[in-house]
Order: sequence, then C-alpha cells, then structure tokens
Amino acid sequence: MNVRSTAVALVMSVLVTLSSIPLADAQMGTLANPLPTTLVLVSPMPGESFGDRMVITFGVGRRKYKFLVADAYVDDPVQLAHFTDVWEYVRTHQPNFVVQGPQSGVFDKIQPGQTVTIRAMFAALDRTLEVMSSEVGRPSFTQPQPKTY
Repeated sequence: MNVRSTAVALVMSVLVTLSSIPLADAQMGTLANPLPTTLVLVSPMPGESFGDRMVITFGVGRRKYKFLVADAYVDDPVQLAHFTDVWEYVRTHQPNFVVQGPQSGVFDKIQPGQTVTIRAMFAALDRTLEVMSSEVGRPSFTQPQPKTY
C-alpha cells in the first residue's frame, strides 16, 4: 500500500468510528429540547397530609417549595413527550425542578390552599424550569364541549 491509500483508509476508519458514536440528543429522546409545560399546582394547607397524591418540589435559589399536583402536561401538539416522561426523569431528584428566570418569584406569592397554573419551559439537562407565566386558578382556556346528540 502506498501512502495515499493508507491515508484514505485511515480517514474512512475515523469516519466510520465517529458515525457510530450515539448523540446525546438521541439518548435523551423527546427530552432533548426544552419542553413547554403546564403545571396546575395546589399549595398544601399547614399540617395537611399528602396521602397518595403526587407531590412536586421546586428549588428557587436556596428555598424549596412543595406542591400537590392537580394537573400537569407537556404542551406538545404532536404528543411525542408527555408529563409522565418528565416526571420519570425528575422524580428521584430533590428538588424535582430547579426554577430560574425573572418570574421565579411567583412561588413566594402562592398562599396555602391556593390553586395556581404555571406555564414554563422545562430543560431536562439540568432539570431547569423557567416560568413563562402564572395565573391563580386552573387554566383559562376553554375546552370545546362535546356534542350530546
């Protein structure tokens, strides 16, 4: 073999090796990109027991908040990602979500027993939840009513 064919063989072997390395995005599946997520949370009353209800913790700076989940979903019209995927990813961590962004102070304003809807972007890489908007109560959109005829 001459030098040129050796170089071509070497380049080809490097390309084959690099093409067989899995990408991080592929390993994370649908959680690779930030996901628009809606959480409907209920702030527990003092001394309230949680029973078998789903409890989510949020870390905001040095503070930790605990809420009951009334509803949670990923706003994905294609439905490639579901909140169960997000929950399986964060449930073993404390806090479950690390809250960042200019609206992260919303958690300080939630009163015991109050229901709040949080719309946020979830980034799985570091469990970051960036709050985009919040409103007291359940989501304000209206679902189409089924026809009863």
